[in-house]
Amino acid sequence: MVELSPQEQVIVLLFAFFTAIFLTTSGVIFWDAVQARRLQRNVQRRIAGAAPDSIGTRIDALRRQEPDDRLSQTLASWPGVADVRLLLARARLDWTPAVFLAVSLLASASLAALAGALSRSLAASLLAALLGALLPWLYARWRWHRNLRRFEAEFPQAMDLIARAARAGHPLSAGITMVADEGLPIVSDEFRRVSDEIRFGLPQSDAMLSLADRMDLMDVRIFVTAALIQREAGGNLAEVLDNIAETVRTRFALRRQLRVFTAQGRLSGMVLALLPFAVASALFLIDRDYLGLLATHPAGRSMVFGALGLQLIGLVWIRRIVNIDF
Repeated sequence: MVELSPQEQVIVLLFAFFTAIFLTTSGVIFWDAVQARRLQRNVQRRIAGAAPDSIGTRIDALRRQEPDDRLSQTLASWPGVADVRLLLARARLDWTPAVFLAVSLLASASLAALAGALSRSLAASLLAALLGALLPWLYARWRWHRNLRRFEAEFPQAMDLIARAARAGHPLSAGITMVADEGLPIVSDEFRRVSDEIRFGLPQSDAMLSLADRMDLMDVRIFVTAALIQREAGGNLAEVLDNIAETVRTRFALRRQLRVFTAQGRLSGMVLALLPFAVASALFLIDRDYLGLLATHPAGRSMVFGALGLQLIGLVWIRRIVNIDF
């Protein structure tokens, strides 16, 4: 029987542990998919013959915003699950918090097992596990900011449609429906959700505030505030919406101009971020023994982790400099 060193025993135990996490999270994802499919069939069966198929799909989309199985109901009481649910709604991901947690554990276990097998280092395994756990959150944040940029570019056209409907004497709900039917993809999807929520019994004020929470844009909050005030106190909604649309267009043009002015800083940050990895790759190809000291010597590993930490601080610093909020 082959004797294993203490370090190799730790690696084997970590590999077994992360393999167990991998199998468990895979089972959770499969079970959640089965439950979601069962719920979808039940909803479609209940509304069959009473409404078009598209309405059934929308009802199912609304129903999935609430806990729909025992696992989701259990997670709903955990701290931070409400924030995860809001992030998934903002990112337009058709995931439940249970699936999000399972994907995070799955990515964490996979990267940790891979790093442990390649490096045979406990520190590398733990660092890879942390990175894997953050990957789904980073992906959801990236999708959310991408949707925000697209929504902001399409939002003035939505304001114009609602303003034209208001001038023609139609209520706000009719303008929202018009945007849902005729707007560009991101805006039309969000306003269709508002229209569906109002149609299925949610108060109009709650549906509008939900839109403001999902988008988290100052222009959307101004629009929601103006719409709610006009509903309670009256006023010329069309004029207010015209002013909002003009303000959004002006800010969007100014933001593009600022991106041109800060292009050099963003490019410098990108070059500085990639330069150490490019130099390390070149040295690895030229002389592996020379660069291998960074991985084999304790001082070399400390230098690598210190350099990565300083690199991360520099990237955050440069990003805060070139990102101008207004």
